Amino acid sequence: LSRCFTWKHSFYAHRWGATVGVCYHDGEHSGHAKEHHVRIETEASFDSAHFLTDYYGKCENLHGHRWRAVVYLEVADLQADGTMKDMVVDFGVFKRAVRDLAEELDHTFLVEEGSLAATTLAALEAEGFSLTVLPFRTTAENLARYVCDR
Repeated sequence: LSRCFTWKHSFYAHRWGATVGVCYHDGEHSGHAKEHHVRIETEASFDSAHFLTDYYGKCENLHGHRWRAVVYLEVADLQADGTMKDMVVDFGVFKRAVRDLAEELDHTFLVEEGSLAATTLAALEAEGFSLTVLPFRTTAENLARYVCDR
């Protein structure tokens, strides 16, 4: 991967599970004018089980992970008016949305749609297992995209 630009100055403040950062870029390597971006970040963790279909290795078997989602929003311009003036977004709302998604996925069996027979899914549900059926292969990369899209 190539770098588009070089960050010259960064400031990050960490507080109560939150990170707010301001990054300035001088355009030195990109040909762009100087600009800054403001970024807010939060994280949440969840535990869940999954397996990888059509994988040739240990991960084709059912196993579990502690997943850590680090989610950030970055903008060039803060909001100009209203109750969120000079903010990226309301941080409390952002943090709650990330935590709610982690809670939704916590202690569930993440299942790729179509990877198990309908009778298997029905048997697991009848036994009281919590299933989250997803329309993609349950790789870390696809879960990252899923969290971002939500």
